Amino acid sequence: DVQGLDLHGSDELDSVLLHAFPDAERKTLGYEINQGTQLREAVRRAPLSHDKLSPILLENPVRKPAYDPQIMRLRGGMRSYLQRTADPQLLRTRVQSLYPGFSEAEVQALLDGFGDTAERGVSAREAEFNQLNNAFQKWVNQPTQASRYSTEGMSEWTSKNDVYKAIRRCWQRTGPPGVEAPGIVRPQALNLDGVPLGRYLATMPELTANFEHVTELSLANASMRNEQAIFLRPFRQLRQLNMLENRLTEFPEEIGNLRMLTALALDNNQIRLTEAGVTRLRGLVRLNLLRLSNNPLQLPPDISLMPKLQALTLDHTQLNTWPTGYFGQPRPRSIYLNLEFNVLTQIPDVAPGSFRAELLARTHFTRTEGWISPQNLERIKVYIESVGLDPDRPYPPFGVLDSSDWMEGLTDQAWYVKA
Repeated sequence: DVQGLDLHGSDELDSVLLHAFPDAERKTLGYEINQGTQLREAVRRAPLSHDKLSPILLENPVRKPAYDPQIMRLRGGMRSYLQRTADPQLLRTRVQSLYPGFSEAEVQALLDGFGDTAERGVSAREAEFNQLNNAFQKWVNQPTQASRYSTEGMSEWTSKNDVYKAIRRCWQRTGPPGVEAPGIVRPQALNLDGVPLGRYLATMPELTANFEHVTELSLANASMRNEQAIFLRPFRQLRQLNMLENRLTEFPEEIGNLRMLTALALDNNQIRLTEAGVTRLRGLVRLNLLRLSNNPLQLPPDISLMPKLQALTLDHTQLNTWPTGYFGQPRPRSIYLNLEFNVLTQIPDVAPGSFRAELLARTHFTRTEGWISPQNLERIKVYIESVGLDPDRPYPPFGVLDSSDWMEGLTDQAWYVKA
């Protein structure tokens, strides 16, 4: 018990369990403290079949720890020798256990990559996986806020266990596939949408394992705050990041360090761009999709170094002009820029009939009173007419957007931008 005193003397396992259960939990099971025999018979009448038991065992692996000469000794205290594996097949079996989805060719490629240190390399991967499992199993089994056997307690335990399983599958590369990337074997997509990470990250173990094979990460509606963006640090090779509907108030440095990003969604946060935030965002030169809708940005983003950008949503962002660098280099005719529901007071000065005039003409903006002055609207209409488009049409031709390929490869509904 809590005082370290014996709850009960030596007895059958079933009786000992009933004595160890708190009264409320034991009564929930439907047993009194002296009904160990009945509990044993009930278990015997309903054993789990192998097909149901096997997945449970796989989800809770118990692995022998890697040899550590600092703490492990032979009986009598003598130092032991690091085991050397003469059988290559045994190494392949160990790798296959770590990465169940790997083909024979992928297993062999991993071992070849280790060269002469294959034994050491495989042992390091096993130790990394064991550390991940041990840390997260302890976290999952921490006391819940409500009673473990209450509806709220079971819901919390299940949610945390789902996070653990998703991260474990991601490490083992058996989860949903991510976008293909050069040099990454079996890229992974990790989806934690709707998980209350804002609450869990206070106690959740730090991800110290290698997750550079993750190319897609979705954390929509996860209640994450600025300081919790450190969760992104292990995912250095991300191509797509979705953080819609969180509690960010600035552009995190951790996102600015993800230089391989091609798609970034940050809609529906409370991000206000500072000069530092503009600089961080400016460095994401590989972006072809950037979503910043419904953020009080105030400062326009700088996209001058983003030649591949094909879609940019800036509606409801408290801007008064176009993004910095938008007209600084040629852009595809299919580019999609949404500036709706911003009070546009600064209209760029471009040459009528030029490619810059066409970029301006194809911008989505709100024409109704209060969002743009009559004088500025007429000025934009002149640019629209100069490139052969209808100045009174409220939106650019949809055919251009429909014919573009900016959504190619972005099959997840989360990346969809309504035209």
